[in-house]
Amino acid sequence: MRTRLCLFLLLTTLITACGSDEESPSATWTEPSAYPSVEPTMATAPAPEGTGPEPAAPGGGNNPNLNYVGGPVGDAGEQVLDDGTVCQSVAWLGEDDSEVGEGVAWEVVSVDVTGATPVGGDCGTPCQGFTFDSGSDQCQQAVRPGPSTGRLTIYGRTQCSASAERCAAFRASLRPSSIEIDPAVPVEPPTGEETPPIEETPPIEETPPVEETAPEEVPTPDAAG
Repeated sequence: MRTRLCLFLLLTTLITACGSDEESPSATWTEPSAYPSVEPTMATAPAPEGTGPEPAAPGGGNNPNLNYVGGPVGDAGEQVLDDGTVCQSVAWLGEDDSEVGEGVAWEVVSVDVTGATPVGGDCGTPCQGFTFDSGSDQCQQAVRPGPSTGRLTIYGRTQCSASAERCAAFRASLRPSSIEIDPAVPVEPPTGEETPPIEETPPIEETPPVEETAPEEVPTPDAAG
């Protein structure tokens, strides 16, 4: 009797467990997407041409001019002022791909002078900050020459609104050059008005002394006669 009761309880427990499994919700399976979703990103606009320095020149160091490219410039003449200051004219010598023109210009960022001293002066259009383009291809730099030959070099950056191919060709064709500055020429100090020479007065001729003549003796009558 006890064995039958135990079997009845065991069977009841199993039936209850199976019923609870049938009532429990079944797990759902979602088919994965064929392509993973990509979060939208903001497109970064490319930097406009002509902003920022040119590729740094080799060598490194603390020279700020190394962040820019030297320009193909040449001597366009000079003018020497009264105080010895030299007004050096600088011309753009670029040809073919390195020629400035429509949509291509070159801005002077720095003027480097060695063997001479850059000074201020009324020499025309200063090179510092000057832009070589299709309408202007010369600037002037005032320098005070030193005792030996000096050098003038300009550094700058490209300003380009032409096609990407034209801008790349212009940058690749730049060949730096410098201008030779002649040594200083001694300046003679200004002299005052010339004093006319003093005319020498001829010596006065001395008058020879007059010889005194003895008076003639007058014969006296003989007292006796």
